[in-house]
Amino acid sequence: MKKHIGILCESLFLFLIILYLFSGDGNNQNEMGKNYSLYIYKHGSEIIVENNNGDVISRGISAADDSRIIRDAIDSLQNGTILFDGTFKITSAVDNLKSDLHLQGLKGKTRFDCTGIESLCLANSDSGYSRSTINLVEDAYAGNDTIIVENASNLQNGDFIKIVDDFSIISDDLLIGPLAENFQNGEILKISNIHENTIFLDNHIRENYTISRHANIRKIILTENITIEGIEFIGPGMDTHQQLMELVLQKNFAFKNNIVESFGEVAVGLIDSRDSILSENQFRDVYLDGVGYSISIENACENISVENNRFSGKGRHFIVCTASHGTHSDGGFGRNIKISNNTFENSTQEAINTHEPFMGPLNISNNKFSFCDKGIEITNGHSNIFINQFNNCGIGIHILAGQGRIYDIHSNEFYDCKYDQLIEIGDETIKDNICNGKFYLSSEELRCL
Repeated sequence: MKKHIGILCESLFLFLIILYLFSGDGNNQNEMGKNYSLYIYKHGSEIIVENNNGDVISRGISAADDSRIIRDAIDSLQNGTILFDGTFKITSAVDNLKSDLHLQGLKGKTRFDCTGIESLCLANSDSGYSRSTINLVEDAYAGNDTIIVENASNLQNGDFIKIVDDFSIISDDLLIGPLAENFQNGEILKISNIHENTIFLDNHIRENYTISRHANIRKIILTENITIEGIEFIGPGMDTHQQLMELVLQKNFAFKNNIVESFGEVAVGLIDSRDSILSENQFRDVYLDGVGYSISIENACENISVENNRFSGKGRHFIVCTASHGTHSDGGFGRNIKISNNTFENSTQEAINTHEPFMGPLNISNNKFSFCDKGIEITNGHSNIFINQFNNCGIGIHILAGQGRIYDIHSNEFYDCKYDQLIEIGDETIKDNICNGKFYLSSEELRCL
């Protein structure tokens, strides 16, 4: 009997040795197997970068070198997935995000500690904007699929361009001062063909652009297919001017299954981006008095989906659609923005807000709003608002008159709100439902449709 026990113990001991030899020190074993290009992890006082063969290609002192090591790892890749395991101290901006890059965390194991950085944590370069513009020589009107410019010699088929002019869609009572003068109408278009100085587009223009309003185009290069997934981001706290992320000229950007907590100015900002999704995330305590946005959708963004997220803690505006002025990236207003199946709790102002100027359409559906000062406030944007639930809000839905826009509001539920719906036109405030929820609104009239 003792002999059998001894053999069993020896066999178990050999098994454990073999298991240890095949597993190494445990640092390169993870939930993704080898489905990554680079693996960044912590070991003792070091931060280590391995390739998917387990070869160490870089190492540094943990906390002191985390940001630099991450930037260097991104630079070393043409494309691919970087897998992060552990807590990483972001001490300076990781500002070199690029196309076909996937930043992947391990659930419950990956954290970016951004408490020690004063401004921006993650970004991509804005070099995708050409600094030179090309003037139109003929007016271009909504519905056209061609534009004629002074000189198209530096453009080619497949290029993206941004067209703008000095027309502003701000309502008449705000068309005063330098602020109004600097907002520009604009949209992003793709070139399908060029003949001399005539540019053929892959889609119709949505707005009018005239040479009397200095219509021009600018070549842009979109950053494509960035995914950020499964990472917990911890900021320095509310009421700070720190931003987690500002990304420009994105296409097919995905931000999913992340946790964002304790930031001030903006958590995720998208500028001039399209065909992107933010889903299954948690945003907590993103707040700054007078600013404070969990998600900011700015300028000529199009086809952006925000779905299945939870916004909680203290927040000012959880989602804002807005436009900027004063830089080379100006021009354009958000279109085709979808906000669905989210939970919003405890906003001190509007949980969802649009600033003038804004275009739309904005589709808001199947969301739950609880204990928000206002659930939704829309200014100057075509909007469809349906099948949402509002609990204990000051105002459920607030619509403010602007230039002519169409609203379709139906099938929403209101519980214990001070006001279910308010619609303001001039000096008149209309409470609750009208026109079966579908109406045209301008600063001068409300018309049922």
